[in-house]
Amino acid sequence: MEETPTAETQGYPALMQPRTTQPKARPFRVVASERHYPLAGWRRCWSRGDPHPFEFEDSGRPCAAPDGDGWRVEVRDATDQEGWIYGTAFERLNDHRKGGRAAKRSTDRCRRRVWVHCVDAGPAPIEDDEAPQDDGTSLFWRVCRATLGKRPLQDYPMDPTAWYRVRRGHERFYDEWVSKSHPEVMRAQLIDLAHAFLYCRAAYGFAMAEGHMDSLSKGAALFTYKKVAYFDPAEDCCGAENTRSLRSMAGLSEDSVLCTKWSVKAYKPSFFVCVDHARRWVVLGIRGTVATRDLLADVTASQVKFLGGRAHLGFLRCAAFVEKAAAEALRKAHENYADYDLVLCGHSMGASVAALLALAHVDDDSVWPAFSSTKVYCMAAGPCVSRNLAEACKAFCLGAVRGRDPIARLSVLSVEALLDELVDQGLGRRLQQLLFGAAPSSQVRNDVSVAHTDDVNENVEVPLSGLTADLDVFAESVVAEATPPTPVVSTGNSRAIAAALAETESSVREPLLLPGEVVHVDRLATGPVAFAANAGDYERLLLSNALLGHHLPAGYCDLLLELSGAYTSEGSSDALSALRARVIASDWARPVDRSVLT
Repeated sequence: MEETPTAETQGYPALMQPRTTQPKARPFRVVASERHYPLAGWRRCWSRGDPHPFEFEDSGRPCAAPDGDGWRVEVRDATDQEGWIYGTAFERLNDHRKGGRAAKRSTDRCRRRVWVHCVDAGPAPIEDDEAPQDDGTSLFWRVCRATLGKRPLQDYPMDPTAWYRVRRGHERFYDEWVSKSHPEVMRAQLIDLAHAFLYCRAAYGFAMAEGHMDSLSKGAALFTYKKVAYFDPAEDCCGAENTRSLRSMAGLSEDSVLCTKWSVKAYKPSFFVCVDHARRWVVLGIRGTVATRDLLADVTASQVKFLGGRAHLGFLRCAAFVEKAAAEALRKAHENYADYDLVLCGHSMGASVAALLALAHVDDDSVWPAFSSTKVYCMAAGPCVSRNLAEACKAFCLGAVRGRDPIARLSVLSVEALLDELVDQGLGRRLQQLLFGAAPSSQVRNDVSVAHTDDVNENVEVPLSGLTADLDVFAESVVAEATPPTPVVSTGNSRAIAAALAETESSVREPLLLPGEVVHVDRLATGPVAFAANAGDYERLLLSNALLGHHLPAGYCDLLLELSGAYTSEGSSDALSALRARVIASDWARPVDRSVLT
């Protein structure tokens, strides 16, 4: 049989050989530039001295606007979600700016982004958008209507002097409780907590690295006027700057950070995945409340069914996002470090989310791979699980509460109990008791349920004043104007979290506790103390002059590092040596004036 002639057998010269494979196409990059004009907004550049609206990146020659299949905007950690970077002038866009250029500041007048095209790339990939989810506002007002909205007017504290009397009583109660005999805490537990808390602090990224959360006054500024100021360190910082700050605060190399996800969306907390070779840890650190929309997860405080108990609905929604978003990074980490321990840690909301994730994966490895073991370290977690689940967490969860930290005691029941206490200590109620012998209020409030809504009308305005009447009217308007609810999409989540999010209603007055074992730490007149406590010790919300000062991550880190012995040269265990090395590698500096930490 005669063979078919080929290019080689026909003897063509090398330069004339027919092309048998298509070479990899060269990507074209086009730079789009825009300027901000008063009253007109962002428009294509037409001012003298401005670049052409569209130019080739390599040559700078003008070109036509990108159009057709294959063109896509290049989105990176240093850009916003639409690929733009911002600056005061075009020649400064390539210069480094503290906080990055991913958000427009009040003085920015120029912006630029890059379009990428490749003839072999085909049409731009379409990202799968998640099903629309309730942003939490509707459910929050439903809970308020079912609790605060049902209280008669006389059950609200009207006497401002009652706050002083209640605070003094809480101070005496706390001092008596701390002075009692409590079980001691093992040194190894304090070392593990101190080591994990460095990652909890680093999860806040740029805002923490720049000192915006180092004191109560700075933290108050971050959550108030800086939200509308020239630059918001929490929400306007780019992902690249946050990641750089993360590595600096945790003392991590670039190769040690496997994944970062910086987000300011509701129910989508920021997190990172890294490797600690000294402790043989794969760390999943979850950021706490720092962005405005993080508050929506905190106030979605109804309790939904979860693993035979109850759990905080807002934190469960956050856990569902982290579970899916971190799955790929954890699978890659498991391929190289299967014999490492998986450590989940976080501060405030992040700690509660970490505990719920660990609970969901106790007997379920369908989403996350199974590491050597799973441990959870909670810094100032909020009440998030029912009593039976809190007991189940003791097998793998260890947390710490500092002083009279209000977040560790904040729940629907504790707020209602505090309101009752303030009313009873008011002059009106005390005079009533003196004249008529009326006993303090001990009204038994029945449990109520609220329905979940998945879509709300964004045009509904939230009332700024009033209470009972406004809450009723507002809740009814939300129900009337809300679109029909859609089923909760739970694809990609573990069985427990998917089942919990599929619930259509949740309770309001189910008691929630801290997860796992709890270590109480504080700095008294005699020095720092640490002892083992019970989750039930934090069911009462205590007033104090420190307000949220006891909730600051820097205060937790300083106390745990001192109690673990990281500041001294005593002790030589491997864990303590690794902790000291981590402190040296990080940017941690012990505060000279510790009063700023309260």
